[in-house]
Formats: sequence, structure tokens, C-alpha cells
Amino acid sequence: PPFGHNGEKALDAVAEATGLPREELEAAAQDPTRYGVPAEAGTLEGWLDAGEYRIPVDATAEQVLDALIRPTLAELDALDVRDPAEQQRVLTIASILEAEALPQDYRQVAGAIENRLAPDNTETHGLLQIDATVTYGLGVRSLSFTSGQRQDASNPYNTYVHPGLPPGPIANPGRAALEAVANPSRTRDLYFVADGTGGHVFADTLERHNANVEKWYAIRRAR
Repeated sequence: PPFGHNGEKALDAVAEATGLPREELEAAAQDPTRYGVPAEAGTLEGWLDAGEYRIPVDATAEQVLDALIRPTLAELDALDVRDPAEQQRVLTIASILEAEALPQDYRQVAGAIENRLAPDNTETHGLLQIDATVTYGLGVRSLSFTSGQRQDASNPYNTYVHPGLPPGPIANPGRAALEAVANPSRTRDLYFVADGTGGHVFADTLERHNANVEKWYAIRRAR
């Protein structure tokens, strides 16, 4: 398919905004490399820039997709991210930030992800344990899932069982998320959990993280 779950929603929005038949957009999206997207991407998931565009009324499906992809490529170029594999890596991490965190926490979440991906990470052994990637693989918008789904290795986006990054982006990240990946916070953080105000609280050990989780549960119970 030319898109993943969130890309399909983006395609719906593009079709509605432009009046172009969805099948034409799907056909135009089949080969991402025609727009300068690296072959490593496989699909256009994550590559469409979420912004406002003035598209000519007679624009083709290819021209519309090209207009939406060019800003993402330009931003990666401005960040000096030109290697195809690194572009895919940066976009994937940025998509996790977009799905998991508020902009105020982007750099710190990016730093925690980098710490988890580090080869010398013996705390979580390369497992990101990101809820948003699991639910993306399940094809649902909720961040809730069962313990069985948490252990399901058949979900390639299940970062509780598969170490390293998921197969690709799980959202269409904006500039702030991309910039955060290029300049993550330099901390020892490995864990983060919601703080009850929309943000996150961070920890460098499981013990501290568990204490933060208990605080989050207490906040939820009090609501």
C-alpha cells in the first residue's frame, strides 16, 4: 500500500480538499521514489507535510503529492540529513514524537529514545516500549491495548518485543519534531510517562520511573 494507517487518513483529507479521485491519489503514491523519497521508505507514510497549500485547481495527483512532500525533503536538507537511511531514521523518530508528546517535550523524548537505541543500553536492551507504535500496528487510534497485544510479536510495530525503531513512521511529523530529533536533549533519561498536564516526566532508572508511574495512576484515580 502507498500509505500506512495515518497516511490513509491524510489521503482522505487530500482527496476532500482537492476534489481529486482517491484512486488517482493512490496510484500516484505507489512509487515514493518519484518524489525524491528514499527507497528505504517503501511508502509515503510520514512524508506528507501538514501545512496550508494553494494548489492550482488543475493540479494532477502527482503534482499535489509533490507539493506536500517537498517541504519535508527541504527540512531534512536544512538539517543536513541527506543520507537516505538517515532520513528514514529521523522521520521515524520524529513521527513518534508527534504521536507521543507535546512540542515542549520533543527534545527530551528524542534524547530518551536515542539513549534506548544506544548499543550500550543494558537497561531496556534496545526496546523503545512506545505505546503509540503498538497501537499504530494495531490500526487503532487509542493508546490502550491488552497485555496480550503488548506481547504480540506478530505486530512489527510492537516496540515492547522488537528492539530498535519500528519499520517506519507512524505519523506525519512537523518541523518542530524533525528539529528535535536533529538536536535531542543530552540526558541519561530512559523512561517517560504522562504527568497529568499533557506533558511528561522523565527518569533515568526503572525505580524512579515506577514512582512516576504511580503518581500518574494516582492522578487518574483522582479524576
